[in-house]
Amino acid sequence: NNNNNNNNPNQHHKSRVDPSTMERRMVILSRAGVLLAVCFVLLWVKVSYPGIMFVVGLCVYDTFLTLVDLSLHSTLVEFSVTSRDRARFSWYASTFSMAASCAVGASHLLFPGNPGHSSSSESPKVSGSLQGDLAVFRWFCVGVGLVCGLGFYFSTRALRRLIPKSPNTNHSLKEGTLVNGTPASEVPPASKGGGDAGGGLRVFLGEIGTNPNFWWLSIVSMIQCFHCHFNSSMFPVFITVLLGSINKFWSSVLIFVSFFIPHVNNMILVQWVPRYGLHFIISALLLLKLGSAMLMLKAGDSVEIATALFLALNRISTEGVCKLLDLSLSDLADEDYVINKRRHPLPALIFGTFALLGRLGQSLAPVFGFWLIASYSGASSTAGDSPGSSGSSTEAEIPGFAEDSLEGFSRDLHVDTNPKLREVAFAMLVWTPLVLALVQSIAWARVTLRGRYLQNIKQAVLSKV
Repeated sequence: NNNNNNNNPNQHHKSRVDPSTMERRMVILSRAGVLLAVCFVLLWVKVSYPGIMFVVGLCVYDTFLTLVDLSLHSTLVEFSVTSRDRARFSWYASTFSMAASCAVGASHLLFPGNPGHSSSSESPKVSGSLQGDLAVFRWFCVGVGLVCGLGFYFSTRALRRLIPKSPNTNHSLKEGTLVNGTPASEVPPASKGGGDAGGGLRVFLGEIGTNPNFWWLSIVSMIQCFHCHFNSSMFPVFITVLLGSINKFWSSVLIFVSFFIPHVNNMILVQWVPRYGLHFIISALLLLKLGSAMLMLKAGDSVEIATALFLALNRISTEGVCKLLDLSLSDLADEDYVINKRRHPLPALIFGTFALLGRLGQSLAPVFGFWLIASYSGASSTAGDSPGSSGSSTEAEIPGFAEDSLEGFSRDLHVDTNPKLREVAFAMLVWTPLVLALVQSIAWARVTLRGRYLQNIKQAVLSKV
């Protein structure tokens, strides 16, 4: 029947995307995913000079990671049109991401020499036991890489079986079934460009650059990418510095929960998208992040329970916005498909453009965090600044670092040896989400992909199926 066809995502992409395009995308996803797992393993297996292996491995790893992200996000757009279908796909993605988050807590527990509270005489060494313990962590990374490589290979094989053998151009949809009866006369007018993939990248950038939603979403996405990676990089430091009474086991549990709970939260939020709308939910998450940061600023860092709750709440709201923004970018791809009268949607170019813009925030986030620590708390990353260090650089087991440098920086990341560290860490924890959420809220309010306008876009997309 008509209604069942409308809610079948496999029906939606038949005429929007050439099956050969989907087939090529699955091949790219399969190969890039397996190579991504291989590169991850090579980061921890010593094959050549550690510094060279680390730099080359990290660059190649990031290349394959970008290919995987673009392919997955493009598949989301091509396999679905309605908010309900995309929310359902996002629900499944959050379910398996929740299972994969178990590796995060295990990795923190197995990795030796994590910063914590101890006296200067008990500060962790990088040599000796660290080199022996690191072998266990390396085997763990090899196991994670093996599981991921096999997962990419078999999951893409399953997805390729869902691709239709030939496009179906005769399928039609009943008007208004999925968009609450929005009349076709209210569909947004098309632009005069009418460009398509064949027009070249310059034509595409010229057309997408005239769309205000693209720029406002770019601002929100860049800030969100920065904040997500800032949280991931600094979360262990926040735990060990601000939660002084917690030991390594419970800090690993807290890190695991902080990565686990956001996926549970996303599973709930995506089910609310068809009812309340994506724009409303993201606005509420941004206000939650802003309001909680203001309350924590007033409360101070004296109550560790409040600090722990804020750490968890900050991660939940940040990761929630990060995941839901993918759905908003999918709507932007639909808008571009309709307004510019394209023969096929161009989700890979849309997501690729945002991935390129987001790389700046992704790269600067950890650098910015540790720069703040080094600048305002006096933590040193050089061997010469460490008391008692000889200033010589010896090859360490961790690629690219010297033993004395790591030992000195690890000592400076203890509150007992660096009293200013707690004050700096708390300021970073509170002011970062406060400022970023405020800017994001202003930019997100200008995005028009909501309400009647978004319904009109969906109606126009479905009318072309």
